[in-house]
Amino acid sequence: MTRNDGSGASSLRPIRELLELRSGELQLGKADLVRRWGYANMGKGLRRLDQLKNGDFVPNKDLTGRLARALELPEAAVLDAIVGTQKQLEEERDEVKYRE
Repeated sequence: MTRNDGSGASSLRPIRELLELRSGELQLGKADLVRRWGYANMGKGLRRLDQLKNGDFVPNKDLTGRLARALELPEAAVLDAIVGTQKQLEEERDEVKYRE
């Protein structure tokens, strides 16, 4: 999902950007990433991936560690992107409240 900041430029959620960039570098499709993430149930894994991309994901050590390994990145990079996405969403919610 893109966001317009009023300047005409749009930006991706940090976790979505990380996932898309790294998946492209590793030439991984969604199903490939979900498998590497450790999901045997493809439907569940794809739903979790969508939740993550949209910021509807509460990180836990096991899932973020497995995702970092799937993306061949340090766990801190994945956590930073998740936290950045959550912060971005919170700022957007605060802005909506301010404008009400």
